[in-house]
Formats: sequence, structure tokens, C-alpha cells
Amino acid sequence: MKKIAITFLTFILYLLFACSNQQEDFDIQQVLTDATYLGQGLEIPDFNLIDQNAQLASKDLMRDSYNLLFFGFTNCPDICPITLGIISMTELVVNNTVNLIFVSVDPLRDSPEIIKNYLNNFNARFIGLTGDEEELARLWSALGITVHRIEDPDGSSYNMTHNGTVFLLNPEGRMIGLTNHPVDPVSLNQDITLMISQD
Repeated sequence: MKKIAITFLTFILYLLFACSNQQEDFDIQQVLTDATYLGQGLEIPDFNLIDQNAQLASKDLMRDSYNLLFFGFTNCPDICPITLGIISMTELVVNNTVNLIFVSVDPLRDSPEIIKNYLNNFNARFIGLTGDEEELARLWSALGITVHRIEDPDGSSYNMTHNGTVFLLNPEGRMIGLTNHPVDPVSLNQDITLMISQD
């Protein structure tokens, strides 16, 4: 019953704001809960990475569908599993309308096999990317992702710090929106629906 109510609410919002978009004074940013709409979108640079199946991956995998792009690492204690959990419960993801691309910020430990096992805890459809650190750094830099490695005092291990931004990419591979630290799947679903309706 709850799922039906959420679906109905999302549908009503889509209709209301799709109609409102016909008005010149419509401002999508005023109705987004926790996201920023980027209009025509920003071009993402091409890349040569490896997916969770140890296959070569480029920007082409982002085409022909809407995707959420999130940067993280499998040893992350909090932000990554919380964000991935919220995304995995988002209706548009559950219904296969939108997929997730997870890009590692810790290529030293995040092998394709480890990433695959990690993402399977959330959604087996999620795509995971890792690869050469220099190649990854180009993508981090282009999207404003700040990555720092922090060594433990005894030098036995390390932790990573990074942005918690989730980017929305359209079927042409352009970034049309973003949100920082989504707090619940309902609000995230509504924001994604609205941004897609304007694309």
C-alpha cells in the first residue's frame, strides 16, 4: 500500500510540474527537495576504466539510459553504504528506469571482484568501476570530487575521505543534476523524476 501511495504521489508530481513547465516563470529549483538542476547539462570527459566483471568500460556505458553516478569505496564505514542503501530503495531504481554507476576512490583495495561482491549487497544491476589511479583522478577532478588518503597512526591501514555527491546523467551521458548526501529514497525519487521531466 505504501509503495502504491509513493508511486501515485510521484506520478502526480510529474504531471503537475510537466504542465507547469509550459509556463515561462516555472523554476524547477524551487520545487526540488535536495538537488540542483543543471539545465542543458555538463559534458563528462571520456575514460578508460574496468567494470566489476573485469571488462573495459568507457563513457559509452552511460548512454541510452539515465544513471546516477556516485564515488566511494568498499571499505567506507558510513557515507557509502548509507547512500547506496537509499539509492537502492529509490523507486526509479527498483523499476529499472535509472541505474547506478559506482566509481571507486580507492583503486588500491577495490578490485573488480571486491566491488562486484560489495554492490551485490545493494543491487546486482549496479555498475562498479575501478582502474588506474591516474585515469580515475582525471574523472574525480572533472567532477570536483576531492579524494584524500589518511594513514592510520600505526601505519597498518588507511581511510579515504571524499565528496558524497550523487550526479544524475541523461541518456546522452551529460550531467543534468546533482544532490549531496540524499536523506531518503522518496525525496530522491521525486527530485530525479522532476529533473528527468525537464530533460
